[in-house]
Amino acid sequence: MDFGLSIFPQLIANKFLQSADYTTHRKFLTQELLDRRNAMISALHEILGEKVNSIAPNGGLHIWCKINQKISDEKLVEGGRYKK
Repeated sequence: MDFGLSIFPQLIANKFLQSADYTTHRKFLTQELLDRRNAMISALHEILGEKVNSIAPNGGLHIWCKINQKISDEKLVEGGRYKK
């Protein structure tokens, strides 16, 4: 099944996926995403301290956070800053 793409881009993608360049790119991308994840978690702890707990994912692009204090759902949805 070609999902509506022309055959030419599919052939190029297939060639890339079978090459050593793909393996190199995948390793680079894995390290880059790991570095970005770690930077985001560090920033969360630096900025929010104990107000938020986060769970570092082993994969994927999402970081789960738990807010450790009561917060107005309306303010959260509005994007307002919570103040004690």
